[in-house]
Amino acid sequence: MSIRRSLFESTLALLLLACSERSASLTNTAGTGGSAGDTAFSAGGAGEIAGASGDIVAGAAGEGGSANVSAAGSGAECEPAAPPNAWASWPLPDPTSFGQATSQRYTETSVDVVTDDVTQLTWQRRLSDGTYTWHDARSYCDCLTLGGYDDWQLPSRVELVSIVDFTRQDPALDPVAFPSTPFEWFWSASAVAGAGEQGLAWYVAFWDGNTHTGTTDSNYRVRCVRRAERSPHQYSIPGDGTVADARTGLTWQQGMSNTQLAWTDAKQYCSQLVLAGGGFRLPNMKELQSLVDESVTDPAIDGASFPQTPSEGFWAVNPLADTQTAAWFVNFGDGISYNSLIERTYRARCVR
Repeated sequence: MSIRRSLFESTLALLLLACSERSASLTNTAGTGGSAGDTAFSAGGAGEIAGASGDIVAGAAGEGGSANVSAAGSGAECEPAAPPNAWASWPLPDPTSFGQATSQRYTETSVDVVTDDVTQLTWQRRLSDGTYTWHDARSYCDCLTLGGYDDWQLPSRVELVSIVDFTRQDPALDPVAFPSTPFEWFWSASAVAGAGEQGLAWYVAFWDGNTHTGTTDSNYRVRCVRRAERSPHQYSIPGDGTVADARTGLTWQQGMSNTQLAWTDAKQYCSQLVLAGGGFRLPNMKELQSLVDESVTDPAIDGASFPQTPSEGFWAVNPLADTQTAAWFVNFGDGISYNSLIERTYRARCVR
């Protein structure tokens, strides 16, 4: 579990993350607006740099080969995918609920392919053994033929976040739907805004589910996706202090808490919010990350719909799995997600 990661692993993660202009240090990684001394427990992980860029081995990691898996090698020129879908155009799957429309669930359509029944995204179920630079990761998915399909793509940040299960760790996703998933970093197709020539892109760490940025020449793992048609990003503002997102079905508080709050106080703040008829709660991690606007920073959110949002951390309702002392937040300075001690203070923006 993240809170018990070794000093060596944490130091290694720190050295790798230091390549990024926005990389968070292991203390107070949240960026501007966080309390001094905040601890990001999620740094570190086993096997982050194993394998060479472009290595492709058919079949599942640790589960034997699959005759249906094929992909061109590093540098292959296949038809490039459409730009990544930066916005969720579906309800956010919730692994904490059961029997509801948004309860996280999957259908295994073959040994190699699984479909998310909530988002209708189709996923590569079993993985190549290789690690890839960001550009090679995109080429790998563009060239992948799997389960009778050849329209695979590298998932966007929000698509990759949709399969995270914040109720568990090592790995932080459904182990039946996605067997033998290593506790490592996985590339998304989403580039980092304003990175300039340095070349930064988003990844998700599947030992606990944290979302961060890495240099595009780093070697991370890959899981490809087949997606539905892209949908436009559009909020509606009814004028009652809320913002509606028809794509996810969520209604947001347009404002936020006036001050930073401890995690328990943030949950209470939302439950007592009487805005526009009430019924609000603190959002879960997937819901909160759906607000991140990858095209801007400081703050990384739609400024017209959510004006005066500070570049600070905002609490999510999810505790860090297997702990009682830490919970998750999203830093809207740049959009990274981490976990912190529950007595630390961040903002709250409520949802219903």
